[in-house]
Amino acid sequence: MTSKIHVFLEDIISSLLFVNGDSMHPLADSTKFVQNFLLGQLKIILKCAGDNRIARNASKLEFIDFLVQAKKHPNLMKRFLLRIKTYDEAMKVKNLYNSLKNIDCDCEDYSSYEDILSTPDGEGEELSKSLESILEKMDGCEEYIDFIKNGYVFTDNTKQKIMKKKEERTKSMSTDEYILFENNRSKTLFNTASIKRARHKQILEMIDPQFDFSTMSLEAIHSLNFIVSEILSILVAQATEIRSHILKNDSFEYYEPISLDYYKLALKKTPRYMKTGNYLFGVID
Repeated sequence: MTSKIHVFLEDIISSLLFVNGDSMHPLADSTKFVQNFLLGQLKIILKCAGDNRIARNASKLEFIDFLVQAKKHPNLMKRFLLRIKTYDEAMKVKNLYNSLKNIDCDCEDYSSYEDILSTPDGEGEELSKSLESILEKMDGCEEYIDFIKNGYVFTDNTKQKIMKKKEERTKSMSTDEYILFENNRSKTLFNTASIKRARHKQILEMIDPQFDFSTMSLEAIHSLNFIVSEILSILVAQATEIRSHILKNDSFEYYEPISLDYYKLALKKTPRYMKTGNYLFGVID
């Protein structure tokens, strides 16, 4: 494996740790530990997704192969569905922007603008129907079908708590920290612009050398980026809370890099992970 991919992974993990609550420059041993942990978790999730794909007799990984793993975790499942909706809306905005760029600005006939801007109301409903169809193929998803029909609205107390702490943290950032924070927010492990890029294959080989790259799809990339985001968001929040409790909210130490011990403690204090090995989707009977 080339050194470039290792440098890329280190940069991405470090950036995402910072965005989720670690310092501007996370500790190297913490970054390496989280990277190895994350790749191990993605291997478990991709294996489950692959098994579900094979059971469906499908050639490509799809949303359903990841959603089925989340269905026993209501808040996580709803966040996932909401993220898919957000992806869909963002893609429509991007397509609209590209369409507007291709219009001759000197043309006096504005009918082209009207055609582009008059988006049918049914497009949003089309995605909802598609997601409902996916959920209908899985047992016990009535709650999530109702969630979609009711406009994807729910009270996510855990996420609200995490976001509140992030907001408090950004207020105390220096200008340089905030600029870096904003730049890093858009970073993802997988690039949605190109599924077949060599970097994706290198990352997937690091996750699991046996992974069949031909099964990769845009839906899989979106799913994996969501999963990475959730794992790191929860892990950093746990490590931060443990540190805050131990240090009694000492303001000087609070914004220092999170030491490796706190990340390890965060995992040890997660029953789902300790009992199943699956940090995000594990189910304790």
